[in-house]
Parts: sequence; structure tokens; C-alpha cells
Amino acid sequence: MKPVLVLQGFGVAFGTRTILLDMSLSIPSRGCTVLLGPSGTGKSTLLRSLAGLNDANPSMRTWGQRIYEGEPLSPLHRPAMVAQKADFLMATVQDSLVTKLPQRSSLTRARQLDMVRDFLEKTGQAGLTAKLATPVIGLPPHERQIIAILRQVLSAPALLMVDEPTANLPPDGAQAVLDLLEILASERAVLMVSHHLAQTRQIAQEVVLMADGVVQESATKDDFFLRPQSAAAQHYLRSGSCPEAGIADQTAGDALAAAHEPARQASVKPGLPAMADKVQPAASLPARPAMPHWQPDPAAKSAFCGPRGFVWLIEGKLAGTPLPGIVHDTQQDLNALRNAGITRLISLTETPFDATLAALYDIQCTALPIRDMNAPTSTQAWFLCESIDRCLQRGEVVAVHCKAGLGRTGTVLAMYLIWLGAGQVGGAGAMAQVRRLEARMIQSIEQEKFLEKFAQLVAHPPTGKPFSSPAFNAKKPS
Repeated sequence: MKPVLVLQGFGVAFGTRTILLDMSLSIPSRGCTVLLGPSGTGKSTLLRSLAGLNDANPSMRTWGQRIYEGEPLSPLHRPAMVAQKADFLMATVQDSLVTKLPQRSSLTRARQLDMVRDFLEKTGQAGLTAKLATPVIGLPPHERQIIAILRQVLSAPALLMVDEPTANLPPDGAQAVLDLLEILASERAVLMVSHHLAQTRQIAQEVVLMADGVVQESATKDDFFLRPQSAAAQHYLRSGSCPEAGIADQTAGDALAAAHEPARQASVKPGLPAMADKVQPAASLPARPAMPHWQPDPAAKSAFCGPRGFVWLIEGKLAGTPLPGIVHDTQQDLNALRNAGITRLISLTETPFDATLAALYDIQCTALPIRDMNAPTSTQAWFLCESIDRCLQRGEVVAVHCKAGLGRTGTVLAMYLIWLGAGQVGGAGAMAQVRRLEARMIQSIEQEKFLEKFAQLVAHPPTGKPFSSPAFNAKKPS
């Protein structure tokens, strides 16, 4: 089968930040290929770059070959990507679909309606014919996603790209979306980003695993799940992640950051290093301090002043953010953090952010390395919450980051909500509050289970159980 898309050495950078280093892959002209990989590794960047959605960014640079349907990819010759936009959510189902009909201007309104109905029948969505006059925004979430997919299919792309199409959908809604994609993949190529292994087993013919800006493994579904060849694929199937390496945590071409990398790694000890204050080891879990009642700062800067993906948990006091430089230039993101008022950055990535670089923007760094898709231990969580309390009491404005600012970051923000609730906020409630800020926050079952466990610990702290507090030391620029 002739491939619909071939990438050879394809890369993407924004300023000095390299997101995709050397992507080489081939997508068959029919069937579903699922793109797997850890959060923040560049999966969405790949799709958006192929669809041309990043072209307006003046700092974007690309290299390598992109061959689509046998010809170089160009602005007029590229795959379609599903992206829900507000400009059609307020429209009716019928109007949303007819705008994508080919040669629409030459068709009567009645003919347009007939074509839409035939199209819905053909794609297994006949039930939507009764909702043609309904605004898209009034549909259930899974049907809104289905409409977004169908809009792109109407333009008859050879390759349809979908980014996490079942995210935040209930099981029955997710299945309805997968059923549609299976129908579509029988006639064309579908490239789907996912982190859901069970759904991948169901829908994929081919699987591509990417991490650190390169393809780690590309194989048929059976070979990937039953006979993985690469260490990265074997690790991913065991843990849902890949070990973090240089491209995702280090500014490409930044000699200053690279020069300090060994020193930073040597200074980070297992457990919970580099936190704000020195804490003496305790024989048991420390008594719960009186809970502060943090109020949002009415003078806080808008979250829009921060980097892309920046959210306030407590306005003007505690925020979550992606790794500076994960999309835009590192210096640009650090400047945005400073503009938002951030004075302390808590780094959850396995390689902590460069304190020397952050100090140039009046931001202090502390570190709690946590493996991707994982959670802190209960002891680490307890002392991290105490440390955040102390930072806020001193008037510092804190931002927590991992790679994408979703999994580990969301877990720590929810953890702190549980802490502030002093036994009145459960794990599910904290997750729901954090996901109102960003629906994709908290990304693994392990993280969800940790929050439930931590809520129980906060509500009923044990006595007499030996706990040793990790050393908390401010991360000083070298």
C-alpha cells in the first residue's frame, strides 16, 4: 500500500526550543495509525505543523522532508486536522456541515440538505439528521466531537488527523467517536493522537511511539503490543511513559543551560530535594499546621499574561504552567512568567529547570523530580504542601510545572486543594476543580489513586508512624 504521508528527518523548533528533532515515519493510505507518547513530547505540535496551524508563528523553523500524496506538502496540499472552534459551535448542525461541502455555491439549499443527510447515513450518524436544526453547542460532548470530525471529512482529505478525540468523554461517548473513526479509516488514512492503550488496541492498524522529538518505534498493532523491539516501547507499555531525555527538558542550542546540566543533576538527591526551607527530620508525621485561608489577589495579573497553558489555581498566589520553552522560546516564557508575577518555580520534571537561567528573570527555582505520569509519595506530598504554605506566607507567587503542565502539575495543584481542605475535600472533588482549569489535567490512574490516598491521609493523619522529612533547600543559581 502506497503511503499517504512520508516524513524524513522532519523537525520543528520555536526560536531556540526544539520540539521535533528527527521525525521519520510513513503513514499508510488507508487505516488508522495511532501516535503514542508521553505528555509534552510534541505529538500535537506534529499534527498542527502538518496542518499548517503553526505557520503564523514567526519563531517557527522546520527542516526535513514532508511528502503528502507523493508531492511535497504545501499550504494548498496538506492533511486536514480536527479542531473545534467557537465559530461553528454556535451554528446549527446543518450549517456547520454544509459550509464544508465541495462546490457549495453551485448547490441549491435543498441539494445541500440532501447531501448532508446522505453523508450522515453513510458515516453511521443517521441519528443526527433529527438534530440538524440544533446548535452544535447544545449537543452532548461526544456529538460535538463527531460534528467536528465530520466537518473535516466533508472536504475529502486523504489524511484525517485527530488529536485526543476521546479526551474527557464518558465511555459510551468515547466509543461512539471510535466507531466513527473506524468507519472513516476503512476508506482513508486516519492519524490519531492518543494516550489510551485500550483504545489503541481497538482501533489501530499501525502504532507510532514518539518521545524526545524522534520516533522510538513504528510497527503494526500486534507487533507493537506483543513484540516491542525498542527499550522505549517496552518501558512505555509497562509504565505509560518514556524516560525523559535532553530535548524535552533542555533548551536546544542553549550553551548556558547545557553547561550547568551535570551540576544540577548532581545536586538533586532522591526523595524531595531542593525545597524552600531546611526541615529537621521528624519521628512521625508532623502535626498539621493551622490552615491558611488564601484569598485570590485582586491585583493579580490575568492568566493570559503567562505562557501558553498557564492557569491560576489561586489568583496571584499559586499557578500551574508547562515547562518554560516547551512551545515558545524559553526566554519568552520566563519573561511571561515574570510578567504574571511569578517569583518561584517548582520543577517536577526529572531534570529540574535551570535555576541560573530563571534567576535572570527574578524567579527562584525549587525541585521535586517525579517520573512522567507518576505522583509524589505521601511523605513528599505532605512536605511539599508545607513548603508551598511557607512560600505563600513570605509573599512569594508560586508556579508549578512539569513538561506539558498537565499530569504532574495538575496532580500537585489538586493535592494542594486537598491540603487546604483539611479533610473536607476528597480526591474526586479536587480533581474536578483542577480539571475546570484545564480539562486534561491529571493524566494517569496512578495520579488519581494518589489523590484519593492523600485525601485520606490529610483527613486522618497517622500517629506513631515513622516519617522522615526530606531535606528542603532552596535551589540557588550556580
